[in-house]
Amino acid sequence: MNGGVTGPGRPVPYVAGARVDLAAAREHTERAGILVERYRWRQSRGIVAMNGGMLAHVAGDLELAEKLYWQVAELIKQSGAVDAEGIIAVA
Repeated sequence: MNGGVTGPGRPVPYVAGARVDLAAAREHTERAGILVERYRWRQSRGIVAMNGGMLAHVAGDLELAEKLYWQVAELIKQSGAVDAEGIIAVA
């Protein structure tokens, strides 16, 4: 299991974030973004963008975090996610 970092039910950016390894969380988020674009996973675009917002928030860049969270809201709405309003409320 790669030292517990990956495995079923363990989104890598969140595990890296829980370990406060922001560099690893950024790297995993970037890799996820590449896959999202390659395979055109519409709802996942919002999740990757939300990870970016979370990373900006944790790094103390609240202005960037807010900008990214608003972008997330639009991406999730555009994806047609049934739970879009709930996801946006949590962000």
